[in-house]
Amino acid sequence: MRGPLNGQMRVIDAVDGAGRYITRDPSLWQDARDAQEQRRRHDPWEDILADDGRMGNIIEESNDGFDHVASANVLCRMLDIPKAQQISAQAQRLAKQ
Repeated sequence: MRGPLNGQMRVIDAVDGAGRYITRDPSLWQDARDAQEQRRRHDPWEDILADDGRMGNIIEESNDGFDHVASANVLCRMLDIPKAQQISAQAQRLAKQ
């Protein structure tokens, strides 16, 4: 199935009329990933966000047992975008990473 926005192939599980699962052959998944990666446009933020050493200063502990990361902190501390200059489109772009 084609994605609605970017036209890239997606692996989708479905159920036919008899209740059986329909999936693409798993032996094709890696080839599909490789082909999709070749078509994908590289976002310059990826290299910055891949730097695990910078993540430590933005992770916030909470009482629910999970660590949390606020988009505003990533934009400010990792991407050097001051909070006063952040817009929702940047948070959306970040969510796609």
